[in-house]
Amino acid sequence: MRALIILLMMCSSALSHDWYPVGCCSGKDCAPVKNVIESKNGYVITVKKGEHPMVYYDREFFVPYGKEDFSPDGQYHLCISMTGEVLCFFAGAKGS
Repeated sequence: MRALIILLMMCSSALSHDWYPVGCCSGKDCAPVKNVIESKNGYVITVKKGEHPMVYYDREFFVPYGKEDFSPDGQYHLCISMTGEVLCFFAGAKGS
């Protein structure tokens, strides 16, 4: 039984993005997002139900410039708490 638990833990971590900081992700809080607009004051992120494991209905989030973190893969990633708050937002180079 213990070996099975260890194996499951290894598999789940292999499937996740291993670069997410611990403070941002507990295994399901973070996911890539595609519908991001770079507005005058920051990022407007629209996530529809089913596009992110922590989004249960269509939502829009705003992250001001300067509050984003660097995304090593150049894609946008959003980490959301169980209460629906933005934990972390990762972006590549501005304008990408």
